[in-house]
Amino acid sequence: MTEYRSETVFTWGGVPLKFGIGAVDEIGHDLAQQGVHRVLVVTDPGLAASGVPQRVAGAAKSAGLEVEVYDRAHVEPTDKSVAEAVEFARQSQWDGFIGVGGGSAIDTAKVVNLLTTHP
Repeated sequence: MTEYRSETVFTWGGVPLKFGIGAVDEIGHDLAQQGVHRVLVVTDPGLAASGVPQRVAGAAKSAGLEVEVYDRAHVEPTDKSVAEAVEFARQSQWDGFIGVGGGSAIDTAKVVNLLTTHP
């Protein structure tokens, strides 16, 4: 008869994840700890109207970071809308990107980061 072990050994090396009440207030400090100085917040018009991206930007500014909000990410982004976001980002030298919103804004932020840092 074969003996089977009931436990599996594995290592999880995921990136740090911070969440909870007040977590956004620490984003400026967290970015500064990573050596970030200039941050572009990427979001969509609907979420921008709620003031949430501005709160994130304010938290980053309070830590001394230079921040701008790009609020023209499209829901279900197209190649054209992403190209516009990349072109906007290329006008300045950002060393950090924050995606605020649903998947479309976050995906747009990831593509902007990729195409402006690895053209």
